[in-house]
Amino acid sequence: MKFAYIDESGNNGGDGDVFSMVAVSIDSYRLRKYTSEFDKLLKGLKLDSEINFKEFKTSDFINGKRGWSKLDSSIRKNFLKQVVDLCVDSSKLYVYVMSFEKFNSINQPFKRVSYWLSCALYVCSIIQKKGQKEKNNKGLSLVVFDENHKEMPKLSDFLYRQDGAFDDLYAEKKDYKKESVLGC
Repeated sequence: MKFAYIDESGNNGGDGDVFSMVAVSIDSYRLRKYTSEFDKLLKGLKLDSEINFKEFKTSDFINGKRGWSKLDSSIRKNFLKQVVDLCVDSSKLYVYVMSFEKFNSINQPFKRVSYWLSCALYVCSIIQKKGQKEKNNKGLSLVVFDENHKEMPKLSDFLYRQDGAFDDLYAEKKDYKKESVLGC
């Protein structure tokens, strides 16, 4: 079984045209070890008691906002590099990036849903498809999203109903011309 922690950045009408969603997927057997490694990295920052955060916002951390300015920028940069290295070493990353402008202009199958829900469904589908192709893996994953009280019930409904909009993602595709040329 895998655990996939998913977070997003960007909002429609916000600071830019880009929305991203990232899933960090880790095998349940490795979860404790790497959670402990991350905790050690965080403790290594020797945080001042004045820095109290409910959620770790990377943009605040990078830009030294909300108390993070007390840490030198080189320390913050090194910490982020270590976190990324830890994620790369311990897990699989699934990243989806889109343009709000392009999303709003296309005739997509999810015209009835938001950009967040479309991305969340796609990321969940990719996690499932990749998991099913792994050896000795049944493709079971527990996905944990950052807070999104408005969209989570809709996501749960789509996943439960197994909406057919992603069927093409699972279809086997063969290039028969290529196979005949190779004699396969």
